[in-house]
Amino acid sequence: MQSEKLRKGQFFEVPATIVTFLAIAADTGGSFSLFEGRVAPQQGIPLHRHSDDEAFLVLEGTFQFQIEEQHLHLGPGEFAFVPKQTPHRYLNNSAEKEGRLLIITLPAGAHEGFFAEIGELKADASGPFSTQPPDIEKIMRVGKRYDFEILPPTSSEAREA
Repeated sequence: MQSEKLRKGQFFEVPATIVTFLAIAADTGGSFSLFEGRVAPQQGIPLHRHSDDEAFLVLEGTFQFQIEEQHLHLGPGEFAFVPKQTPHRYLNNSAEKEGRLLIITLPAGAHEGFFAEIGELKADASGPFSTQPPDIEKIMRVGKRYDFEILPPTSSEAREA
């Protein structure tokens, strides 16, 4: 996707989520990026960390967040802040309904490039979610370029699996 210029209003399908670019580096002087994420039921992101700060506002649904060792159950209007290099993840708790998040990253840029490279450009954000499994090797390879690190499951998660 790198060959096409990134701009606000684009939609990318990344694993289990459709991301809408609401404001990107070009719009904010590099200060921040703003996204909306439409997250499939019972889906989320793996434990990871990166070099930018990130914050989430739940718009619809309920999400379970893990930020380091802290576990949060958040619903509409609730907020979570993740400082740079802090391990974190989230999961849409609903078995049937998609969830929606407003996501801000500071400074701008890294998430834009990451989403564009691992995702598929879509015509709009309303389509169905892909049922294809994520390409973890691609996510990890692209993540390294943007200073994202996917972390292994904790020992308690490994026992639960």
